[in-house]
Amino acid sequence: MKTIDHWINGAATTAGSTRTAPVHDPAAGRPQAEVLLAEPSDVDIAVTAAGKAFESWGDSSLSQRTRVMFTFRELLVRHEDELAGIISKGRHHAMAAYRRRFPLPDLQLTPRN
Repeated sequence: MKTIDHWINGAATTAGSTRTAPVHDPAAGRPQAEVLLAEPSDVDIAVTAAGKAFESWGDSSLSQRTRVMFTFRELLVRHEDELAGIISKGRHHAMAAYRRRFPLPDLQLTPRN
C-alpha cells in the first residue's frame, strides 16, 4: 500500500515519523493509502524550513516572484486534468464538479521584466 510522506524543504521525507493513519476511498469502501503522522520534531523541521524559504522569497524582486507565480499557474493549467483526477479520487466527486467549483482564472497579464 502506498505511504504518503511529508513534504519538507522541497523533498518527500519520512522525517522521524513512524505512525501512520489510513487514507480511505469512500467510493470503494477501503483504504487506498496510508499517511505518515508527524511527530513534534517533524513539525519543528518543517516550520524551520518554511521560515528559511519565506526569507529568501521576501528577498526576491517583484519580477522574480511574478515569474514564479505565472510559471505555477502555467503548470496548473498544463496539469489540470491530472490534478482534477487526484483531487476527486477517493472523494466520490466528479472532475467536472471540481472544475465548475474551482475554475482557474483566465489571466491576461504579462509579467514585467
